[in-house]
Amino acid sequence: MKIKTPFFLLLILLFLIRSCSSVEIEQGREGWTIYEDGTFSLASGELRLTDCYPSMDGAPLHPLLLSTKRTAGGGRIVYQLDRGNITLELGKDSTGYFVATEIKGFETAPDWLLPIAGGEVKGADRFYKQGFGFGGASGVYPIPEPRMRIESARLKENVWSYDSYLFTALISPSEHAMVFSAFDHNHYQHRSTLYNRQHRIGLIDRHMDTDQVFFETGFAMEEVVLDQKRKVLPVIHIKTGDQPYEVLHAMAEEVAVSNDVGDLKPPRYYYCSWYEFNKEFRFSILDGMLDSIERLNPGPGIQAVQIDDGYSWYGDWLNTNERWPGGLEAAAKRIQEAGYSPGIWVGPFMVSSNSFIYKEHKDWLLKDMNGDLVPEWQKPEEEVYILDASHPGGFAYLRKVFRTLKELGFTTFKTDFMDWGLQDSKKVQRYTPGKTSVQYFIDVVEMIREEIGEESYWLGCISPFQQMIGYVDGIRVSNDVHYNWSREGVGNMFREMYAGQFFNNVLWQNDPDVLYLRDYTMELTEEERISIALYDGIMGGVVNTSCRFHTLSEAQLELWHFLEPGEDHVVAELPGWGVYDDFVKVLRSYPEESAKALLLVNTSDETMERDLDLSGLAGWGDIHVYEWGPGKSVYLGNLKELEVELAPHVNRLLYMTPEETPPPVGMGLNGN
Repeated sequence: MKIKTPFFLLLILLFLIRSCSSVEIEQGREGWTIYEDGTFSLASGELRLTDCYPSMDGAPLHPLLLSTKRTAGGGRIVYQLDRGNITLELGKDSTGYFVATEIKGFETAPDWLLPIAGGEVKGADRFYKQGFGFGGASGVYPIPEPRMRIESARLKENVWSYDSYLFTALISPSEHAMVFSAFDHNHYQHRSTLYNRQHRIGLIDRHMDTDQVFFETGFAMEEVVLDQKRKVLPVIHIKTGDQPYEVLHAMAEEVAVSNDVGDLKPPRYYYCSWYEFNKEFRFSILDGMLDSIERLNPGPGIQAVQIDDGYSWYGDWLNTNERWPGGLEAAAKRIQEAGYSPGIWVGPFMVSSNSFIYKEHKDWLLKDMNGDLVPEWQKPEEEVYILDASHPGGFAYLRKVFRTLKELGFTTFKTDFMDWGLQDSKKVQRYTPGKTSVQYFIDVVEMIREEIGEESYWLGCISPFQQMIGYVDGIRVSNDVHYNWSREGVGNMFREMYAGQFFNNVLWQNDPDVLYLRDYTMELTEEERISIALYDGIMGGVVNTSCRFHTLSEAQLELWHFLEPGEDHVVAELPGWGVYDDFVKVLRSYPEESAKALLLVNTSDETMERDLDLSGLAGWGDIHVYEWGPGKSVYLGNLKELEVELAPHVNRLLYMTPEETPPPVGMGLNGN
């Protein structure tokens, strides 16, 4: 008894300390709370992330010893393991709360190290999820509610798990947000996950017992051998505040500053060959198109003409096929002579089985753990493999490609299928092992920017987002926009542009993919094409088309000119941003005109009706409203409210002013 009593009393004391801390959180204490057992909690507004702990390779840490030290802003926890130490620093700085992590004494890194794991989410009814990159899925989603059980003795799926990258947010019913992001993405992949754990009671699991929601966030270290005994992980930053869009936008600005994102280039407005000709584009078509453009008055106003896929086998980037008899040098020169920036498409990590690399340098290709080549695509005419950028020969060749293309005159670059270069290092054999997939990837993007120069415009496509920050000027956010209106194509574009608007013209220019002007080889109706074009134009990102301008009607050319961006990086507002509504509302301000434009698009397949509070949207008492469009301005009256009915995929564009002043003649969507 004499031995056990002090230990028993110690347990009671620890329980009381823990209970008191929990009570403090429930009563509204802000910030970090550290418990004696090494767990911790974070509170902001109504939001709580309680009883968190670090985990390694999917399991909580089991320290031999641990120590805690509390400070005014948080504190430090040291977990002593049998293989080394892990230290968490919990604090608050000018950007918000943060978690800094250090591992010490490890010979080999873990696969995944999560500084925050197992945190129960309280007070949130929604979350913001950012997709890994191109295509999402991204957006604000309600935290799933358990569905009612029915009288049926079978398994029913009410459990879920959602991964998120780059930015993740917990959101309360009162619009308070807790946003998570890392600033450094040059070494490890950062991922956050929201998931639930559920228990039911009663016969056939009829009644809900508990339904808890949890959060975790951390880094893939990929079990690489550590070259130093002390390794500092990227800091996880946590920004809190009201209005989720504004908090996310502020976090994006912090990420941009930390990654030296400088002055962005003018908004991009250009021609891309892919969506009319696919791989069949050729020099004769390019030459004829440029001849025809020169006879247009006014001209198309574009900055660049970009040659897309099809000029060579993948990997043979400097060896063109018979469709380009003068090679890329002749093509670049022809585009320059017409007064445009020559643009080129390259898939840096793509290698065709018909290429010289495959035939002469198979050692440059990535292999799986059995030593076999890794085919990413298998087609009748070719298999397509992955370049191993860790091979000195392969890396040197890639450098030569971009250096040569720049010397030939190309100053607009679209790099595609970039995700192929981010292969988990524990699942493949590298020619030169020892780095994470992210570190190999960063070697390539750093080299590309070095070779093409800061003056060149670089668009990343089918790419992870995190590792492109600070390198690219534009990033493709959505799936391909095809010739018909589908949820996977056009629908995905509307949603991803909407979800990522807070980092548009902050990290880069968001690219919604192509817009169509032509009415041939096309399933999209005229109304659908106009809806897509107006949405692309008003959002303030990249605007591009694959339509040859000399084939277009006067009205189609007028629409193209109506979309022309200015020099400024103006980003449209999204009233009521949050859970996506198929009745899309986009607001654009024109300070010089004391006016605003309101674009409405019904992206659904059903007719939709809305009663709009124009006064609330514009912020004025008197609202003079005009139906607006290319070459069109019709006065609708002094209206504080407006009832709108839109057929599927149809739009309305309104111009609003506090005085009865119509839009200036010739004014475009971006105020030009």
